[in-house]
Amino acid sequence: YPVGAAYLSEASHQMQTTLLPMAEELENHRIDAVTAAQHRHVQPPWPAIALLVVALGALVWVQVELARRSRRFFNMGLLLSTAALALTLLWTVAAGSLSAIAMINCRDQGAVPAARLAESRILVQQARSAEMVKLVRRDATGDYDRTFDVNTVRLIELLDGYPDDAPARD
Repeated sequence: YPVGAAYLSEASHQMQTTLLPMAEELENHRIDAVTAAQHRHVQPPWPAIALLVVALGALVWVQVELARRSRRFFNMGLLLSTAALALTLLWTVAAGSLSAIAMINCRDQGAVPAARLAESRILVQQARSAEMVKLVRRDATGDYDRTFDVNTVRLIELLDGYPDDAPARD
């Protein structure tokens, strides 16, 4: 079976040197894109909040000036617009906070476990390939054993650190 062993060895070499590193790179790009999107969405909308605070401050200043000049304490139109603007500011801050909390939960319960599972799949394929080539070649050098052992140790670390409440736990 030397021809079959040679084909299997070449296929394993291609997978180890080309396919699996490309899969790992693709997964890393996907994780980086998800992380960047999450980072953008976790940030509070500072320009919107600053504009609302400035507008609220301007309305309060106008009301104080109007009350001082006309000796009327309340102008109903300005009072309603100030209350509406304060409610808008409160809504913006609350919605931004809830959105940030939801995005952090999505990262912790979705993106991170998915990345661990993808890395686990790649490690399993690398270990499996090393084991098969070792068996076919009847290799006694230990090179494939080291690859298998390193990948198995990393896989155990990944799976031991996998959260209990994450999807696909079993």
